[in-house]
Parts: sequence; C-alpha cells; structure tokens
Amino acid sequence: MAELTSVGVNISFNDRLSMSLDDLIGLYSTYGVVIAISLLLGFAVAALLMKRFTIPSSILYVTAGGCGIAAALLTMHPILNITFIAGAQSTLGFISQCVAGAMGGWLYINLRKLNEK
Repeated sequence: MAELTSVGVNISFNDRLSMSLDDLIGLYSTYGVVIAISLLLGFAVAALLMKRFTIPSSILYVTAGGCGIAAALLTMHPILNITFIAGAQSTLGFISQCVAGAMGGWLYINLRKLNEK
C-alpha cells in the first residue's frame, strides 16, 4: 500500500483496514505455522541449554525467540526462492521480525513464571 500511495494512488482508511485484515487472515494459516514451529524449536534448544549451563532463562528464551524467527526467515528464501514476508525484505523489516520473536520469548518466559506461582 505504501508503494501505491507513493505514486499518488489514494487509498481510503476502510480500504487500508480491509486489506490489512485480509493480509492477517491470509498469513495466519501459513506464517502462523512457520512462527509456531520456529519458536517451538528455539524454545526447545533454550530448554536444553538451560539444563546444561547456568544462563538465566529470560536471556535464553528471548534470544531463542529472535534467533528462531531469524532462522525461519533465512530458511524460507532458499527453499521457496522468495522472501515470503514482504515486511522482512528490508534489513529493518527483518530486524523487526526478529525483535517480535524476541518479544515472544519474553512473553513466554513471563507467562511461564506466572503459571509456576
């Protein structure tokens, strides 16, 4: 939409909202699964590292979330020969996706701590 707006196409708020919701719904079944698998693998590695080393769990899970998303994004390109997520095509977009994964790791460890109480 940003590219269309930059060349002078007027996009109403309702159209923006509709297109954004369509994108979210469309990505849910594919990218949602990729995110779930990458976080699952990352958190499994973090759990193994926690047993072996004395690294704080918060650092491990935050790092695992960010690295899991990075690995998923980097793996998708050679397999599918495309950058599946348009927002991850730029360096800033890639880093933002990885930060979102790290935030997922932070949320996971905090929810886990709440559950243990």
